[in-house]
Amino acid sequence: MLYQFFIDANDKDNKVSARALMILFAVGVIPLILGIDVTKINISIPWLMDVSINHKDRLCLIYVSVLLYSTYRFRLSNREIQRYCQLRSTEFFLENNFFGNLFIFKFIFKFDTSPRLNVDHSKQGEEITLCCNIDVENPEVRPDFFYLTLNKHQKWIATVKHDVNNDHIELGISDLWQIEYDWVCDPSDGIYKHSDPTELKSPYLRTILAICVFAFSFKAAARDIVCLDYYLPIYCNIGLSIFLVYSYLLIK
Repeated sequence: MLYQFFIDANDKDNKVSARALMILFAVGVIPLILGIDVTKINISIPWLMDVSINHKDRLCLIYVSVLLYSTYRFRLSNREIQRYCQLRSTEFFLENNFFGNLFIFKFIFKFDTSPRLNVDHSKQGEEITLCCNIDVENPEVRPDFFYLTLNKHQKWIATVKHDVNNDHIELGISDLWQIEYDWVCDPSDGIYKHSDPTELKSPYLRTILAICVFAFSFKAAARDIVCLDYYLPIYCNIGLSIFLVYSYLLIK
């Protein structure tokens, strides 16, 4: 019964329900709002012996353990939704006129151009595309393309598409991505060639991306119902857990 409470009954994969996480959150936060001290509540069950609990204050630690376990399982069982939400947060970040442009010019493209962000919604946010005009003065020079996505292991993957006629022009992608240029020509048109998909290995850049994705996840939650249903239970339960542990340590 308790196990099924955490499971979405409409999901055959037994994914943890966001509804259950929000109910768990409400169970903990409502007594805090109303000022109810649950450690002073005595429950008498006639057919059972009297049980004396000496450390009622530690009930909050058991509750925190349940919160963190449920939240962790929620994340593990919703990997595809997590991937979608992270890409949506990244999209909102890169679209920002200040922070997004600062990141693009400093950590992606070398040239001081005006890259265009193009998200292919037909792929349900599976990939973010940045287009960089290498030579604005010459319209015959086709732009470079930078593709950013997440794999199933939550690793950032970058790919570059470069015009075969622009080999004499330096590729305008930052070396921080360590792109492997084992070029493969696109068989569909023969104009562009693609690099190998390269996993982002720089700890510095991964940390920056993680911070930015977290910061803009709140905007994604405010604009996208899928992100709201994913981020809200996680942030509420983790925030409540931190508050309860802090309050417990403060009392001790």
